[in-house]
Amino acid sequence: MGLRQDFGKRVKELRTSQGLSQEELAFMLGINRVTLYKIEKGKSFVSDKTLEKLGKALGVDISKLFTFKSNKPNDFLDITIRKIKTLNKNNLKTVEIFIETLIKQQLNSK
Repeated sequence: MGLRQDFGKRVKELRTSQGLSQEELAFMLGINRVTLYKIEKGKSFVSDKTLEKLGKALGVDISKLFTFKSNKPNDFLDITIRKIKTLNKNNLKTVEIFIETLIKQQLNSK
């Protein structure tokens, strides 16, 4: 996930935690609901003025808008799965055997 997506997810998280609808927050920011929707989906980013208004409207310091939950294990897994999907059949079979062997070893060590 990129910066815009992480930022948008954080904005939505803060907005919903305060019980605000997209319409309500958009009104407070002086933007329309579609623009806020695009921001929350990571398809658009805020201007510096809107960023300041966003912090005030949500009652947080601007830095808190950039405090994202870490999803490192999921990011690693997603990246690994994408890489595995690019392998040819022979290499894919090798990865499958390797993973099955690791799982069996882990189960036997318990």
